[in-house]
Amino acid sequence: MSTTSLFSGGSRTWDTPQGYPRRLSDFRAGDVRHSLADIGKAQRLLGYAPSHTIVSGMNEAADWYIRRFKPELLTK
Repeated sequence: MSTTSLFSGGSRTWDTPQGYPRRLSDFRAGDVRHSLADIGKAQRLLGYAPSHTIVSGMNEAADWYIRRFKPELLTK
């Protein structure tokens, strides 16, 4: 999954809270431009099975961070 598809996939996680504009900028020194992360070897050798999809994991993490650090952003 590309970063672009993750951020534009309609996931609630990436809705920009009011007052916090989304900013895109040029690459900086040290940025990872391409990643070929693959869990296949861990699956084959260790029987690893992820407990979350990338989107559900990001949603859960975002919820935790908002509750912990910015509870005023919660609209529920």
